[in-house]
Amino acid sequence: MAEDDPIRELPDTAPVFPLPDTVFFPRTVLPLHIFEPRYREMAERAIEGDGFIAMALIRGNSAWLGAPAYHPVGCLGRITKSRKTEDGRYYLHLVGLRKVTFGEEIADGKPFRTARIAPIEERIPGDAEPQSHEDLVHLLGACAVLFQEVSEQDFPMVSIKEGLPYEAVVNSVCFHIGLPAEVKQSLLEEDDVRARCVRLTELVNRYLQKIVLSRDTDEGASDDEPVN
Repeated sequence: MAEDDPIRELPDTAPVFPLPDTVFFPRTVLPLHIFEPRYREMAERAIEGDGFIAMALIRGNSAWLGAPAYHPVGCLGRITKSRKTEDGRYYLHLVGLRKVTFGEEIADGKPFRTARIAPIEERIPGDAEPQSHEDLVHLLGACAVLFQEVSEQDFPMVSIKEGLPYEAVVNSVCFHIGLPAEVKQSLLEEDDVRARCVRLTELVNRYLQKIVLSRDTDEGASDDEPVN
C-alpha cells in the first residue's frame, strides 16, 4: 500500500464494496470487518496495491443478489489500518477521500466488482467564515439536545470554536447519526456542503420535535388516567 499523499492522485477505477445500510462520507473513518471470500480477496489486493476501495449503498431490496444494484454516487476511501486474522478475515480502517460517481463496471475476472469512477467536485465553505461557525452552532446544538432527550443524560458542555473543520464536522454527523440509509444517501448526493448542513440540522430538529411531542402525549395520557 503506497504511503504517498492519499488524494494527490485518485484512480479512475476502484473495487466497489456495496453494503445495504452504510453510507460513507469524505473525511470520515469507516471500520470494516471483511469475512466474505470475494471481499477478502478485494481487501488483500487493495492492501498490496494502492489501498483504494469505493463504498456504495445497495439500492432497494437487492442485497440478497450476488451482484446487487447500488447507487451511482458513493465515496472513495483508502485503507489506513489493516489486520488479518488467523482464519483469513480482515479488519480495516477506511478513510473517506472523495465523493465519486460510478461508471461502467469492468469485467476483469475477479470475484469482486470493479468500476470506473470520477470525482465529484463539492462546494465547501471556508472553515473561518462566520456563517460556517453559525451553521455548526445550530447543528451541534440540535444534536446535543437530541442526545439529551434520547439518552436522558446531560450532554457535556462543549465550546464550539471558530474555525472547526466544516466539512469534517458536517460529514461526521451525517455518518454517525441514526438516520435511514436512503436519507443519508440523499445527504451525500448534495454537492453543496452548506446545503447538506442546513438540511441535516432540519432533519435533527424535526426528529427532536417528534420525540418531544410523543413524550408529551404519553405524559398527558398518563395524567388523564382515573385514580382509584
